Amino acid sequence: MNFGGKNLATDPKIYAILETYGEGKDAVWAIQGTNVIKHAPLERIARKAGITFDAPQVVEANGTAKCVAVCVFGHMGEAVEWSFGESAPYNTRDVTKEGKPMATYPYAMAEKRAKDRVILKLIGLHGMVYSEDEADDFKAPAITTGHDAAFATAARTPEPPNDGWPGPDPAKMSKPKPATLSPDDWI
Repeated sequence: MNFGGKNLATDPKIYAILETYGEGKDAVWAIQGTNVIKHAPLERIARKAGITFDAPQVVEANGTAKCVAVCVFGHMGEAVEWSFGESAPYNTRDVTKEGKPMATYPYAMAEKRAKDRVILKLIGLHGMVYSEDEADDFKAPAITTGHDAAFATAARTPEPPNDGWPGPDPAKMSKPKPATLSPDDWI
C-alpha cells in the first residue's frame, strides 16, 4: 500500500495497537519488507501507556571508538521488559547518503534503541515492527511522488564479526533500582 510516497505496513494488528494509543497510519511504514515506526510516536505511546524506565545500565562505553551498549528495563503496570541498545561505527552512520559528514551521538543512540525496543515489547509490537533508529536504512522516506530509490536499494547494516564473546549475562547484572525515570525525562 502506498500513501503520500510511503509504503505503508499492511498488518491490521499493527494499526489496531497503534490506534489504542492514539497513533495513526502515518507513524509506521514498510521498507524492504520490514515494518518500521518513528521514534516520536513511540515516545508518545510510552507516555500514554504509563511506561517508566530504570536508569540505563552501561554495558560498554568507549566514546573515542564510538562504541556504546546499554541495557534498559521498562515497566508498564506489572509487566517488565528489558533490552540492549547499541551504537557503533558499523551500525550508526556518520555520513549522510550524499557523503557529507554528520555528528554521531553513540550514547544517545544506544539509549534510544534500547528504549524503543522495550516500548515495542511492552505494547505487543516486538517482532512485528522495528524502530526507525534500528538502522539508518529504516529512516522515513521523504513524501514524494515516487518511492525514494536510495531506500529501495539500500543494503541492511552488516552484523559485526563474532569474536567468540557472547556478551554480558543479564542474570549476572545488578538488579535495577526502582523506576525513577518517566518518558518525559528523556524527550
